[in-house]
Amino acid sequence: MIRRSKVPEERRAIWLSHLGAGTAISPNELNQLAALVDFTGGHIRNVVLTAAAEAKTEDRDIRLLDLVLATKGELRKLGKQLPVDLVVRINGHSRGS
Repeated sequence: MIRRSKVPEERRAIWLSHLGAGTAISPNELNQLAALVDFTGGHIRNVVLTAAAEAKTEDRDIRLLDLVLATKGELRKLGKQLPVDLVVRINGHSRGS
């Protein structure tokens, strides 16, 4: 049985618990991610671990783009697409920014 969070506030708390310190993500960006992507805690954990690995290879904090790209990969595993508002984030930023 898959348990989905009921409201973005719950998902936001899960994102925060997995992210901890060492991120370059604003509260507004985190709110947007929590509102647009209905993930369970396990999926959020997978996204954060993937994003952290990417940031670690470049010796920097996790950025929103890392989370969005990792979210895209996690959604792909579920046979789903990234929400349009997050696609705009990818198209508007490069890895180096």
